Amino acid sequence: MIKKWLGKLSVVMLLIFGLVMFFYPMLINSSNMFGDLGDTRFVTYVLEHFYKWITHQGLHTSFWNMPMFYPYENTLAFSDVMLGGIPLYVPFRLLGVSPFGAMQACGMLAQTLNFVAFYFLMRKAFKFEYWISGAAAFLFAFGLPRHHQLCHAQLMFQFFMIFAILAFSKINIHNSNLKNHLLFLTTSLMFALQIYTSFYYGWFMVFGGTLALLIGLCFKNSRTAIIEFVKIFKKEILLYAVVTFVLLLPLGYHYLIVGERFGWCNDFMLKPFSFLASQSLFDSKLWNFQFKYNMEAWTGIGALTTVLIFIGMWKSRCRWQLLLFTLFVVLFFFNIPMNRFIHYNFPGGTAIRAGGRCIFLLLPVFAYGVAVFLKKTSNQLIAIIFFMLIFAEQIPYESGFSWTKQEHYQRISQYHIPQECHVFYYRTRKYMQDYDCIYDIDLMWKADEEHKFTANGYSGFMPFYIEGSVPENCVFEIENK
Repeated sequence: MIKKWLGKLSVVMLLIFGLVMFFYPMLINSSNMFGDLGDTRFVTYVLEHFYKWITHQGLHTSFWNMPMFYPYENTLAFSDVMLGGIPLYVPFRLLGVSPFGAMQACGMLAQTLNFVAFYFLMRKAFKFEYWISGAAAFLFAFGLPRHHQLCHAQLMFQFFMIFAILAFSKINIHNSNLKNHLLFLTTSLMFALQIYTSFYYGWFMVFGGTLALLIGLCFKNSRTAIIEFVKIFKKEILLYAVVTFVLLLPLGYHYLIVGERFGWCNDFMLKPFSFLASQSLFDSKLWNFQFKYNMEAWTGIGALTTVLIFIGMWKSRCRWQLLLFTLFVVLFFFNIPMNRFIHYNFPGGTAIRAGGRCIFLLLPVFAYGVAVFLKKTSNQLIAIIFFMLIFAEQIPYESGFSWTKQEHYQRISQYHIPQECHVFYYRTRKYMQDYDCIYDIDLMWKADEEHKFTANGYSGFMPFYIEGSVPENCVFEIENK
């Protein structure tokens, strides 16, 4: 009994340590905001749109039409919809918390749910003991790859994927018919919510699931299990495939209305040393090698941790499946021509612009590999020492907090909109390709404050300004700094 409670306590402590390590600048000073003035403010704006739509405030009268990019409509579908962020954000706003205070709470809850989801996957599906499940969950939720992408707040919301995998893993012939139906339904709902929240993760689920299925069919044991599962549950698989399709119809419809191809960027693809490039404080003391890559291509999880991951994979009963899955994912996202082909020819592929983000497809596999390594280490004290080294490698040398709430409000106070302008537009003196999105986000928030429309905007798809859509006396210019 004491061992059980100590195990549970270790899980809680790992969660607390992870949250403190990730969010300590914010915990020290509540004005500090994670990420940068780009995506974090944009995601907050989207969540604020939901809050104001629910409470019937301002110009947020239509779910799919955020009051930006005037006169374009369907603007919510220009980027990630962030639907799954509503229950993590809106309650705080209803309690009177400021937008960015609510976003801080939302970020912490998202990371907590990443940890909780993966902990239960390790504990309930794979039967690892408490502290090992917590260790794997810590790596998944608070590891360096997550920190490298802290400026993209939408990538915090990966827990729907894990809950979907957990629900699917519990389907078996020994359950009651009702329980299996509930598990299939939960899988469908979580998958749909993942796509409605962060499209990257939904696309990765399809890509990773298809790859795992093909690899599984190549090996006798897994092939037998897959075929047997399909034979037993073929009706349920068909039924909930239809359910999932119906759930995704509204999103697909609105995305198809946009019908544009998002930009391509080679700089975001995996590089030869991507899996060594990290912000690990521990590793930086061992070598001084500089990785001159775009941060989008940094996928390192720590040199020692990487070695232990592959040792764990090798010791797993499904070693070849795990190693092949990792190999194919890495080779695919190294291959620029193949990625360009997917980008321009597959549904949804146009949204996959940052190949380095494939680390989030591998992160569950990596965390599982660490869990196997710790379990297979015969001496538990040695296993704990190894985990302490893994823990140390996940501590970054930069905080990932680069702006404050005051900076945001100071920025938007510099713009002055005449009272007679119900819609306005600020243009820069540079061409669109050099345009600074920070100004656009400033103006989205300024328009919201003034209860006006703006032709400015920021999202995954950046449409051109329609000349003449805004009265000339309401068009202004900004000098790029």
